[in-house]
Amino acid sequence: MQRHRHGYGGVVAGFSSGDTERTNEGGMSKTYDLPMKLHGIPDWHGSAYLEFFQVDPQQGVATEAWLGHVSASPENPERYVSVGTFWEEHPAFSGGTAVRHIANEVLLKAINLSLPAADVQRMADLHARIVTYAEDSAGLIDQEWTSVTIDVNGVPEPGKYIKFGDMIAGFVQASTSATPVAFLARGVEPAEIELATVADAAAYGFDLSQGVSRDQLRPTPMPSPSNDFHPDFDQIFS
Repeated sequence: MQRHRHGYGGVVAGFSSGDTERTNEGGMSKTYDLPMKLHGIPDWHGSAYLEFFQVDPQQGVATEAWLGHVSASPENPERYVSVGTFWEEHPAFSGGTAVRHIANEVLLKAINLSLPAADVQRMADLHARIVTYAEDSAGLIDQEWTSVTIDVNGVPEPGKYIKFGDMIAGFVQASTSATPVAFLARGVEPAEIELATVADAAAYGFDLSQGVSRDQLRPTPMPSPSNDFHPDFDQIFS
């Protein structure tokens, strides 16, 4: 599976399953504190895990963390939701840019997961086009993104989403978080998504009080990539 990781001027480092990292003296990956309440999907029927996180190495904290959820149902094995929670002091946020930054990041992830197989011919400037497209769309949330109501801890909260390929990229303005909570989904409609703050991360394979480390990351199983570009890429090619 291809996964997009977006760095921020060298200040923030990102880790997904398979990345390498300097270890502590005991040989274990460094642990980063979680200064924000994480969000996930309560009572998910399937696998739940720590999918990705970014850190501020200078402060030793995670600046965002994504919890993945995949279906255990053989009837619908492609049901997948990833939920991203961001620290309000994320170095990328300045001057009220949190909403736009989060929209940009989750859309980039959706586009990246929609790319065809690696042997499909690509334009030389495809990456630059994708970045520009996502940035432009994130600046037009009111015009291009669809409104949705999503329950967070049982409370209806306002959100926005956009579809790209088979993926849905969105966020919800949850009262449980100082910044919007992002969601990335496949095989699940936005109105079906219910979120909750995570009080116990044992189901995700780690202890909230101990922070997060690279050793706790798990890869996301994804369907095999297609042999051609999805028609939605025409917006990027044009």
